[in-house]
Amino acid sequence: MKIDIVRVFTFSSFQERKVFLSNQETKNVLSIDETFGDNYLCCICYHSLTNEKQFVLSFNSDEDEENLNFLFWDKHKTCILDTGRCIYFIDDLLNPVASFELTTPLVGLYLVEEDKLLLLEEAFFRVVNFRGTLLKSASFDLIVDFSIDNNKLTIQTSKGSQSFGLG
Repeated sequence: MKIDIVRVFTFSSFQERKVFLSNQETKNVLSIDETFGDNYLCCICYHSLTNEKQFVLSFNSDEDEENLNFLFWDKHKTCILDTGRCIYFIDDLLNPVASFELTTPLVGLYLVEEDKLLLLEEAFFRVVNFRGTLLKSASFDLIVDFSIDNNKLTIQTSKGSQSFGLG
């Protein structure tokens, strides 16, 4: 599976999304039913060269699409999907292999090394592998600023600065 293009469609009702999904010409559809929110979203993932539809992810969120994150971890053929409340790890057979409920709003995702991913929230971080196994985590006061350099995360909060090794 090779993913180069992701198109996101937002619907105002479950019925609209259901009709849209029924019109997709692929059997590779994952609907994540335990998501909640007023926005009904579908992410369609395409191969950029062939424009072949690879798969469709369907979920709900209270967040607008521009506030959500999607990462295809090519080496491990794993999709990382942010729904605004949860982060899902989805394998190449469209099986959710792990999920993490967000403690605070997500700042972003960052590949630390080929086999590690940083999930950085406003007051919490996790380092996980491609299967979603937790390798390291820490909480702190709300981030004012941060930087990542040589596998070291430095967080500036109102109470000072803290550094965490990510490797």
